[in-house]
Order: sequence, then structure tokens, then C-alpha cells
Amino acid sequence: MGLRGSKKGRRLAPLLLVVCVLCAACGARVSPTLRREAAAAALNAGGGAGSGSGSGTSYASVGAGTSGGSAGSSAGGAGGGGASAASGGAAAASGGAGGTSGSGGATTASGPAVGSSAPTGGNGGATDVGVSATAIQIANVSDLSGPVPGLFQGAVVGTRAYFNYVNSQGGVYGRQLDLQPVDSQTDCNQTENAYNSEINKVFAFVGGFALYDNCAAQVLSQHTSVPSVQYMLSAPALALPNNYSVDPIQPGEYTNGYFKYYDTKLGTDVQHVGTVYPNIPSAVAQEEGFQNSAQSVGWKFVYARAADATETNFQTDVIRMQSEGVKIVFLAATNAENAAILISEIRQQNWNPVIIAPVAYASNFIQLVGGQQAAEGILGAQLFALFFNASDASAIPEVALFQHWMQSTAPSQALDLEGMYGWAEAALFVQALKAAGPRATRASLLAALHGVKEFSDNGMIGQADPGDRQPTNCYVLWQIHNGQFQRVDSPASSYRCDGTMAS
Repeated sequence: MGLRGSKKGRRLAPLLLVVCVLCAACGARVSPTLRREAAAAALNAGGGAGSGSGSGTSYASVGAGTSGGSAGSSAGGAGGGGASAASGGAAAASGGAGGTSGSGGATTASGPAVGSSAPTGGNGGATDVGVSATAIQIANVSDLSGPVPGLFQGAVVGTRAYFNYVNSQGGVYGRQLDLQPVDSQTDCNQTENAYNSEINKVFAFVGGFALYDNCAAQVLSQHTSVPSVQYMLSAPALALPNNYSVDPIQPGEYTNGYFKYYDTKLGTDVQHVGTVYPNIPSAVAQEEGFQNSAQSVGWKFVYARAADATETNFQTDVIRMQSEGVKIVFLAATNAENAAILISEIRQQNWNPVIIAPVAYASNFIQLVGGQQAAEGILGAQLFALFFNASDASAIPEVALFQHWMQSTAPSQALDLEGMYGWAEAALFVQALKAAGPRATRASLLAALHGVKEFSDNGMIGQADPGDRQPTNCYVLWQIHNGQFQRVDSPASSYRCDGTMAS
């Protein structure tokens, strides 16, 4: 599923770069100004530059609490209505910032090792590359510059936010987690250079996002002893024996649960589906997985076009879909911006098909599509929680925890998909690091990662099997109503898990 081209001078057009190459939704985007502020914050020792909550983002403000105490959470934001929540177990500071005694009372995937000091007899000191008695060096390689500045800045912030949380509880076995962001510059050669520059310095690579991760795979495949814990997209990267992820992708496959749900709800309309997606390898492969899954339960695509990646006008598609008798417009292997354009053009034609757009779960989508009225009734589904919603922060302590530490780490960074995955991948890394023990080595970490057979980051994502690289069959259904993303026929704090993998 990687993006390929000549090794020299590989660049993507700006609009191509914001094409969704992720499994269910492309996540929120913010202005270049806010991106640059967040980049400056994350690249300078983790401080948060600027202020504000990002475009259309709902945040949960979780009180720091004291040792043994619980934290209250009040959430609000654009369209959020000021919902309040008692985050209870999400009180990250239940052991106190910097606490080092006992388990620290942490309630996320951090578990007992968070907030604990080095064991009696020490933690072994310098047990492997990038490890000392007091710190572990970890790299995050993400596209931070190039035609779209700050493209995957959220991945750095999300990973750092989780590590900040862990470090506030005393680290892991007395070691602080020291994140080193490295810019892959949206370029194949620079991606290779970034990995080569860090491979003999850091203990592991965690939480990164790079469009040219097939180029990263060229390095990691030659260093299979180096752990990689990150969401990767290309076939070479997915084949790496040393890469583990909270949502391991299987090329050409996707869970068919929500396709079965809509088949039941929408009847014969699923025989008349139309879609548009960008004509780049990663998106084409992703669309193949969606269509294979949908067709396994009776959907039929009567219109499907791979558009040029730079296209921003879809009026011809709208007209053709109408003439082909399309009743459902399905948008998943594109990005929120282009989906919003196409939906706006549908509204302008006074055409009213059912719109199912998993890609629309982005904090700025309602603004992009033209406001509350234009967004009303859009349906969607995803394999992770509504992570920028106040409602999910109320019901899922991990979401409230994520929202708090994201805001604390980089206030101007929107809560986007890359940030959520950076956070969750960091949680998987910490869980395996604990299992590897105080005298952790790269080899013991890889063995621990292989042993993680169930992982959901306490409800942040659908439960998957990272160790055996089996993706989740669980999903959340939602609908946009009155300017808000609202769960539909999905438990408030968990998932529907009635799908099977189809290809």
C-alpha cells in the first residue's frame, strides 16, 4: 500500500499529501500556522507553543488531582454543548506528578510499572542501545515538513503526550522516556536518512507516520533487531517482522461488520453504491479492501472512480452518480477535505442520497462541508472511539486522559487521527516495555510485543491482536446530528464486534 516513485526527488503535490491513507478516517487537519506552532512545540523539548483548542476541537480538561485522588473532567468545544464528565479512573495524576512509590495507581495501559521506581538491585543500567539507568531514547519519524508543513505533526504530539503522562508517574522502572522527533520531510530519501541516523542511537521507533514508509522499510528490514511500534501503510512496511501496531493492517482486507449493519438498515439501497477515491497506490489498495468487505455482504458499487490526486471538483461525478441510479455515496479512502467538497456539490444539486462517510470524523469537517445543515444526517463508522468528543471523554476514561495530555503537551494541536494513533502506539510500547522487565533489551521488547495478543488501549481503539498481527473486528457507528458526531446503535463506552475479516 506504499506510495512509490523514483528515489531521487520524490515529492507529492500538496493536495495529494492530504489524501487519506489510513484505515478508517483521515482525521482532523488544522491551519498551517497552527501546524507550525505545534511543530515548534514538539521539536523543542515538548513544550506547548501557542494557545487555543484547534479548529472545531472538543477538549476535556482533566484536573491534575493529588496522590490517591480522582480527577474531575469538564468537556466542551465547538458544538460540544459543554457536556460534563467525571473521568474518575482517568485521573492520570492519581500517583502525583513525578511520583515514584508503588504502582502510582495508573489506570490505563501503563499499569503497575507506571509510577514505580527502579527495583531493588537496580534496573540494570545501560542494558541496550539507547538505554541508561535513568532514561530510554525513542525516535518518532514523521512527515513534519514538505509540501504540507506539519502533515503528521499530530503523531509526534500524541506519542509525546503519552510519554509525558508516563514520565509524570515516574517513568518505567525508574527510567524516563525521552522522545526524539525526526522529520522525514515527506520524501523517500529523507525517510531513509532519518531511520539511518537514529537506528544506532535509539532503543526503538514509536508512533511515527510517514507517507514513504516503504522507504523506512528498506532500513528496518536490514535491522530486524530494532523494534518498530507504529501504524504503517505500505506492503514492505507491513511485512516487517519487527513492526507491531495497535491496528495491524492486512492489505486488501477489512472488517465487514458495519457493512452488514447498513445492509440490514438500508435494504436494497446497498445495491446502488457510488464512490470516488484518489488514484494513488495506497488509496487504491485501501479502497479495494473496503469494496471487498462491502461486497462480501451484498453491496454493489455501480459507480467507482479513481480521481487524480489533485482534483478538487467532483461535479461530474455527482451528475454521473445520479444518472447511474446511485442511492448511497460511500467515502472512506479519501480525505475529509475532498469528501466535504463532494458532499457540498451533492447538496448544491438538491440530490439526497444516503451519505456514508467514515472519513468525515474530523474535528473540522462540519465547518468544511458548509455548516450544520449541510452535515446533517451523514452516517459513518470507525474502528476507534470518538476521540475528540465530549461524550466519549465522559464514557471512556482513556479518551479523557488523551484529551487532557494532548492539550497539556501542545495546546494548539488539533485532536487528529495521527495524534490518537501516536498515543495508542506509545501505550502498546509501554505495555510491552513493562513486560520486558527492568533489564529490557531490544530482543526482550520484541518478544514482549509478540506476546501482546489483546490490546484496545482501554477502549481508545477496537481490540486487536498486535502480536499475531490480527486487526480488530470492532467498530463504532455514528451520525452527524445537530452539529455533533453522535454514536448510533453503539454502546456508549465500547464497540460492536460482530464483523469478520473479508477480502
